[in-house]
Amino acid sequence: MRDQALKNVVIWLAFILLVAPGARAQAQLSGPTLDEPFHMPTLTDTSTLDVVVVEPWHVDTINGTTRQKLINIHVDDWWPGVEIRVPVRLVVPLQGTVAGFVITGSALEGTGEGDKNISAGPQVALDGGVGVVMTKIKSLGSYPELSSLPTRTALRNRFLQEDLDWRYTEFYFWGAIMMRAITAAFDDDLFLPGPVIAHGGSKNGITPLISSIHDARITAVRSNVAFTARTPIRTNDPLALAEVAAADSDYDAAVAAGLPQGDQPWSYYDKGYRSNAGLLDVALALGWSEAEIQASFDRVADDIYVSENWDQLAARGVDYFSLPGSHDWVAYDVPGTATILPNLRTYIVPNGGHDRPGHPEAPDDGVDAAFFAEQLFGADGGLEIPDISTMRNGANLNVTVTFPEGGVPEDSRIFWMYEREPDGSSWYLYDLFPEDNWAIMSGTGSTWTASIPLEPGRTSIDLITTHTVTVDGKVIPISAPYTRVALGNETLANMVDSFDGGNTAYPWAENGTWYISGETYNQDNITGYKQAYAGNPAWTDYTYKADMITVSNADPTAGSYANSLAFRVSDNKNLYFARLKTDGELELRKRVGGTTTLIVSVPTGYSPFIWQNYKIVVAGESIQVSINDELLIDASDSDHASGAIGIRTSRSSTSVDNVSVTQPPGC
Repeated sequence: MRDQALKNVVIWLAFILLVAPGARAQAQLSGPTLDEPFHMPTLTDTSTLDVVVVEPWHVDTINGTTRQKLINIHVDDWWPGVEIRVPVRLVVPLQGTVAGFVITGSALEGTGEGDKNISAGPQVALDGGVGVVMTKIKSLGSYPELSSLPTRTALRNRFLQEDLDWRYTEFYFWGAIMMRAITAAFDDDLFLPGPVIAHGGSKNGITPLISSIHDARITAVRSNVAFTARTPIRTNDPLALAEVAAADSDYDAAVAAGLPQGDQPWSYYDKGYRSNAGLLDVALALGWSEAEIQASFDRVADDIYVSENWDQLAARGVDYFSLPGSHDWVAYDVPGTATILPNLRTYIVPNGGHDRPGHPEAPDDGVDAAFFAEQLFGADGGLEIPDISTMRNGANLNVTVTFPEGGVPEDSRIFWMYEREPDGSSWYLYDLFPEDNWAIMSGTGSTWTASIPLEPGRTSIDLITTHTVTVDGKVIPISAPYTRVALGNETLANMVDSFDGGNTAYPWAENGTWYISGETYNQDNITGYKQAYAGNPAWTDYTYKADMITVSNADPTAGSYANSLAFRVSDNKNLYFARLKTDGELELRKRVGGTTTLIVSVPTGYSPFIWQNYKIVVAGESIQVSINDELLIDASDSDHASGAIGIRTSRSSTSVDNVSVTQPPGC
């Protein structure tokens, strides 16, 4: 799985490797650094804008309803000998000053010259005495005026060959442009302090999200087809990588066998996780290790993911409205995002995404005007995020959506599909919600329901709901959190692996170098923390048995440097594990969102350095752990209701044999 872990760097590099600041040795302590790529004192410094007025303030020549001004500003000096400058267009009403503005990077092309029409959303701002700011946030090839910019290959090599510094990516490039444009707008005499709403789609949806993390001047963001959460596939989680690899292998086989073309060109389905796979070979050839690449991803996580800053952003009062689309190659992890950010205000367009208008029965997604009116002038923002619950009733699935008190939708709809493949996979992009799989929900007041007749033999169903109200003539949609329901069919835990080649149903998802020798499963590295996971995340109650020995470790006196068995694994941050420590103490721990907590520990007479037979039985909230059929832990916990199984090392080497998972518990 080394290749799979490294391969995930591809999706990032394919979408971001474009613009680089100068050599790291040139960086000053007063500016951006490896650990602080966005240095706000630099980005808000008006003295370095070097403003060039291209078109002074004038009444627009389109319909004479606005005043417009075009300036060109200095952003940064990144590549040796190249100054990055971008156009910024300022728009205000015919009279007076403005307090705050809405800003996007999608409105300008070329050098930005020529007056611009104002669309319905920004027009709401202007009508209320708020300004409009436009700048140019594009891919590198859209800046012909910056003729000395390096080639894509040169930028990619700079990032990969030197220090994996994320300043040498589009994330920094785009964010710096937006924040410098904000600085330039507030530096103009007609722009007074006030709220700033950043909005747009794709790269112009990603940029406002990233910028809002760093720039306290941004008060709200409306993003479209852009990622918000650090989901398992984006963290290189071994189980997530293995699931995607298996799904993509199946997809490739289906294509080879004559899979009909979907609604998009074939290249569309090779985006997402698999995009631009040639970069993997570059990373391998340059000698980057898994640990070094992972450290780079971890270092930048809180700079680019809203999910990693949610509490701080909420405390700051930043409001978000996300429209990711259920089938987009940039926001390719909507199901995973819903579990991490259930309180993110979202309208999920069924079948929506880049170049995908969505399901024919989906409500319109034009929310800018209503969102701007809400954020700028306190207008009614429509419905709050509802709760969603499901219950299996024989051959039907009953779905209930409940809004906070006072929330009454005018129209509620539900869309469903079966057996959706994992986030980021080609199947995730290819298989759409069928046109017939939708229904109008029934209800009154704040509670709305639907009963879906289930197709026999299905193991999972994915649900999207849409709900609308009309405020001042504007339709405002919202969705309940994306929901996946395990239907209980064919999810009985049943796995046997004696490491003799017989286990083909549940291959191991590995972090580190694992190998089979002498019909045992082994991992020899004692310098880090390695994992191998297998099974079905939908497994609930089961008995997990394995023979295991800690062969050696980095420090025999360190009690925690021993191996453990993991169970009910959703991903590397959410699981239970049982570990026999070097002093014989048996402990049961859990990881919830990456935080590890001790549930219970007991002394034993067993040593991890001798082969022991372990048995773990989970049933509902009950957890029992035995060694050599001696029950040692009988505990209760409710944090994880289902998940796969695994093996974890802690600066220790291991050998494992005779793994089995059976259901019901106790068998």
